[in-house]
Amino acid sequence: MDQDNNRRSYRPLVPKDKAPVFVPPPRVSLPKRILTSVACESCRRRKIKCNGLRPKCLACTKGHAECVYATEPAETRFSAIKRKNDELQKQLDNGGSSQSDLQQLFEAIRDRDEKDAVIIMGRIRAGEDPSTILRHLRAGDLLLQLHLAPETKFRNSFPPAFRMPKRLRLPDNVYFRSLVYEATFIESSPSTSSTIELHDRFRPQYLKPYSAAEVTDPRLSLIKPSEWTNVLTDDEMMRNMIRSYFQQEHQSLPFFHKDYFLEDMMNGSNEFCSSLLVNAVLAESCSFCPDTTSRLEYWNPKSLRYRFLAESRRLWELELEKEPSITTLQAAMVLNPVYNMSSMETQGLSFGAQALALSHKLGILESLPAELNQRQRHVYGYTAWCLYYWISIQYYTYVKPPHFRQPPQTPLPDPEKNAQWYEEVAFRYPRSRTMSSQDFPHLFKARCEMLQIANQVSLCMCQAKNEGESPSSEELLGLLDRYQHWLSKLSPCLQPSHIVYPVELQLHLQYHTFVMNLCEFLISRDGNTLTPEAAKKVNRASSQSRDSFVSIMLLFYLRHGYDMQDRIMTQYLSILAYMSLKQLGDRNLTLHDDIEESRGILHLAAKGISVQGGYYYLTYLVSLALQKEMSPDDLAVLYQSTVGKGEDGSTEHMRARHEETQYPIHIVSIKDRRLGNLVKEYSAMRIQN
Repeated sequence: MDQDNNRRSYRPLVPKDKAPVFVPPPRVSLPKRILTSVACESCRRRKIKCNGLRPKCLACTKGHAECVYATEPAETRFSAIKRKNDELQKQLDNGGSSQSDLQQLFEAIRDRDEKDAVIIMGRIRAGEDPSTILRHLRAGDLLLQLHLAPETKFRNSFPPAFRMPKRLRLPDNVYFRSLVYEATFIESSPSTSSTIELHDRFRPQYLKPYSAAEVTDPRLSLIKPSEWTNVLTDDEMMRNMIRSYFQQEHQSLPFFHKDYFLEDMMNGSNEFCSSLLVNAVLAESCSFCPDTTSRLEYWNPKSLRYRFLAESRRLWELELEKEPSITTLQAAMVLNPVYNMSSMETQGLSFGAQALALSHKLGILESLPAELNQRQRHVYGYTAWCLYYWISIQYYTYVKPPHFRQPPQTPLPDPEKNAQWYEEVAFRYPRSRTMSSQDFPHLFKARCEMLQIANQVSLCMCQAKNEGESPSSEELLGLLDRYQHWLSKLSPCLQPSHIVYPVELQLHLQYHTFVMNLCEFLISRDGNTLTPEAAKKVNRASSQSRDSFVSIMLLFYLRHGYDMQDRIMTQYLSILAYMSLKQLGDRNLTLHDDIEESRGILHLAAKGISVQGGYYYLTYLVSLALQKEMSPDDLAVLYQSTVGKGEDGSTEHMRARHEETQYPIHIVSIKDRRLGNLVKEYSAMRIQN
């Protein structure tokens, strides 16, 4: 009962209300994300999303960037790679090149000479198609090969009657076991399979004459010589003259640092370039002019050499009012051989004396002052060694006691560690893709070191005139040992087995000339007092140097010829000619073969001197003197291959009057007694006989 009452006391339960039904908001349908199979190259590099729109995607449009796709519109990256591979394979199957037209065009601009490169660039700028330009280039190359292939694979041939001396064909002749000998003779061998085989085995300088190469220095195309001279306005002509100077004369006798000269000439700076120096260089470069008047007739006011020399002398006089400068000294060195080779050696030697006076005034031979900057120290030190080499050569040639008892205080750097101290000249041979260059740092250092020995020899020879100071035989034999040690320590590229460039061959010609002179002096003075062992040593050295000298001269002829302008060759051709004349005059020479061998060498040397006489007036006079000593039969052979040239009376009179007006120059007031005597001695030097 109670339980029933309790249940009634509770409030009746009411059913729970139904929960409201959740109605989701209406869905907005978004467009599906477009998948981009290939992104453009710009988005790929920046690693951002690319929408793949063409021709320009959204990211590139917003960023104002160039939009480039590596694939076609409906192509994946894998498909593009496969397509390009198939195209290349098809091109190879059809005999085409694996390189694109643009790549070939780039290589053509890079590898060809400047003139061709400018023409190609002009065609590109004119809007021509690359394949069209390449087609023209290939057609032009075919014509060029038809006309020039024999020229660039050039090798002189000996005359039919020439006989190679038997004594030169011995196994111990190192010059006939050299690369240049092998390349020169294998080139003409019928067993040679192909030109490709030759080019695989030998570098261009072993297969082509040096005259076929061209100096490649971009600065030579940028200089404006007309800004430095009043003689000519034709910059292109003067650039070619200066280019020839650096390829030829500057290689054999450097008087200044080429790099500093060209840099300042290009930039208009007067620190290491001057109008006087530029005109002096151009006066020397007239040897490369095509017309004979400009080359030889230095007395003719219409000739270029006369005009450049006159301008140089005018500028020299203006230098009197200025402080001595390094460029004035360098110009004096350049003008010295210009006048010498024009047979005006009194004026030339006075320029040499003034160069020496200026060197003492500037102090370049001593320890250089600390206040000089790095460029000045470099140029002063380099010029000091150029002066040392040139003056030493002249004093040795004129059989005068050496002016320098000590070399310049600036040491010559090790070419292996500091090759930048020395200059370098690069060449390109026709149809060669690679650059060629000689090892000028080692060459320059070797020359100067050899001249230090030659100066000691020259001093001993001059002391021998005074019995109280005459050097002993042991001292002279020691100098012979120093010469031979110098040869054995040459760098590999200057060893007899590798030399090929004219200046490298001339380095060895100079060495053997020095050795022959020393041996002849020893034999003539001490021949009866030398020990049997010493006498054998001297005679062997003399004989080896004589045969080596002839061997090098014959190799020089075969590889480079004697018709290339080279003032240094006047000396060596003269030595070769007079050696042959002496042999022909030897009564012990009775064998017909020996006589014909000597005559053949005489004809080569005489022809070379005659050809060089067309470039230098002094060489022309040497040629006339040599012809007076040749027999009528030998002269007849010479005249068959050269054109005889004489000097008429009016020309001789004009030349003599011009020389009378060329007074010795001066620029430094020389008060030092030693220097004053130097000028007198130097100006008194004359080339006799």
